[in-house]
Amino acid sequence: MESVSDGDTFSVGYGGETFWIRLAGIDAPEKGQPYGEISRTILSGLIGEGEVQLVPLGSDKYKRTVAYVFNREGIEVSARMVHSGAAWWYRDYAENRKDLEALQADARSARRGLWVEKAPIPPWQWRGSQRKK
Repeated sequence: MESVSDGDTFSVGYGGETFWIRLAGIDAPEKGQPYGEISRTILSGLIGEGEVQLVPLGSDKYKRTVAYVFNREGIEVSARMVHSGAAWWYRDYAENRKDLEALQADARSARRGLWVEKAPIPPWQWRGSQRKK
């Protein structure tokens, strides 16, 4: 891992090149959004400085590789981010990931992470409100 941009995006170096990775199935709070920095810190801790295993699904419009990521302990990072309340299950892009839906429901009922707020604003709505300013 080279750097973590936010709670769902980081870069890795491979073969002398840098690749940006977007975690599949989740959307994390943006920089400047409540819980954004905490989410970034949690992702950084999950990935650490070791190697990660990527299961690429394709690329997004920003040319980032969208992938499921497993850390050096074999933990699927997207699932752990949702379970810890550091990210939302991104239903629009991972409708078939009912495990993420269940993890989000658990985090929400336990009021973990961003779910301590009564009505946390999902990043896709927050981004839209920022564009209108």
